[in-house]
Order: sequence, then structure tokens, then C-alpha cells
Amino acid sequence: MAKLKGKDLDREIEKELILMLDEGYESSPITQSSVANRLIKKGLISYRSTINTRKELVEQFAEEQKSKVRGFLGDAVRGANSGNKADLISANARLRNEVKESKKQVHLNTKALLNIIKAVRTQTNVRNIERVLSPYLIRELNQGLRRNDE
Repeated sequence: MAKLKGKDLDREIEKELILMLDEGYESSPITQSSVANRLIKKGLISYRSTINTRKELVEQFAEEQKSKVRGFLGDAVRGANSGNKADLISANARLRNEVKESKKQVHLNTKALLNIIKAVRTQTNVRNIERVLSPYLIRELNQGLRRNDE
């Protein structure tokens, strides 16, 4: 395919942006670089700089795409000011710390629940308490009993 220019190129860029919009942020985030790479692969342009003159169009579609993202990812995408590497590294480190703290809290809560379950078993007539427990708690309870037997 021949390299495009002018209005023909604008139409092809817009088609590609619409495709990326349909594919969604998770699989095809719209940036000048990603649009240029896709157009280069298709043989429509030769250089990334070709997209620079259409920056406003790309940014318009990128904002539309970001507005459609929901949940935590959407909050993060819309809340990110620059999205530069340093910001992403610090956010990643913060999230890793939060995950580590959450895992510690789950472990402490599980231990507390298991102690309550053991107390109910030994101090009451309730013997089949497993019927109301999640598979996770049953597994943890059984592993704890096996550890105590050893």
C-alpha cells in the first residue's frame, strides 16, 4: 500500500483510532506512539513524526477512551497526571505495600476466625461447624489441626 498524505491519511488515522477505541484501553491504549506503530506496521506511514501534526485528534480519542474505563483502573487512568515512568514506579511500590499489608491482615483475621471455630467446637455441642465455613477456612482449619498433631 502506498504511503498516504493529507485527507486520506487523516481518514486512515481516524479509522485506526476508532478501532483502538473499540478494542478498549486494556488491550489498545491510545497514545501517539501506539497509533504511529500500528500505522507503520500497516505500511500507511513511514515515520512516527507523521502523527505529530495530528496530536489533537489522537488526544481527543485518548480522552474518550479513558472516560470509558470503569473501576479502579478507570480511576487510576483518569487520575494520572503524567503517567511517566517515575510516577508509575512509585504507584507500583505503594500498591505492593498495600497488598503486603492486606495479606498480613487476612492472615491475622484467618487466625482469629480459626481460634473462634476451635473454641466453638470444644466449648459447645456444635460439631459440624464446617457446613457454614468457606472452603478456604476449612482448608486452613484442617492444616492447623494437622500441624498441632505433629
